[in-house]
Amino acid sequence: MLQERHSARTTPSWYEHAVEHATRQWPDVSAKQRASIADTLATVTLALTSSDMGRPDLATLRRVLSSWTFNVNARKQTKLTPDQAAALTWIQHNTLRVGELADAEVMERALRALASKIDGTAAAANTYRRKRPIFYAALQYAVKRKHLKVNPLTDDGIDFTPPKAVEAVDPRTVPNPRQAKALIAATGQISAAGPPLTAFFGCLY
Repeated sequence: MLQERHSARTTPSWYEHAVEHATRQWPDVSAKQRASIADTLATVTLALTSSDMGRPDLATLRRVLSSWTFNVNARKQTKLTPDQAAALTWIQHNTLRVGELADAEVMERALRALASKIDGTAAAANTYRRKRPIFYAALQYAVKRKHLKVNPLTDDGIDFTPPKAVEAVDPRTVPNPRQAKALIAATGQISAAGPPLTAFFGCLY
């Protein structure tokens, strides 16, 4: 156990790993995918901090991460303001080591962040489904780099239920009461099958 903890502490920080992963992905993906990677890594990085002490404003942290840290072009072309630079320094020194991510509770924390909006309310199921594979890929890269033995998202001990999509009914495809009444009445005009059909559809509606 002590050896495992020591090994975890010798791995790079999540911040360092995430920057490396985003930089590696940058040349091979579309602009839209770059934005998704930056958004996802910013979201999960804020959930993988080791301390809240002295933490800067969350909005500033997220803006620095999504629009500068995980944006290769911005890092080359844009200079941070003093407040942003201070936020960057804080996050650089306060994320977990990659080896510490091999913990079901840490993964639960990360997944809850991916399933939430910035204000903490539940995000749409599609948002979670878009972000999770990006996080999975970043963890898989950590396995490739020998920072993790296996991808921690595959841990059966993770206690998390992903959000489910709510299938909304398009009102344009559903008859209103007047239309339904007319349609049901029309079934009675069908020869011998009419009365049974009228009763059948009447029960459905």
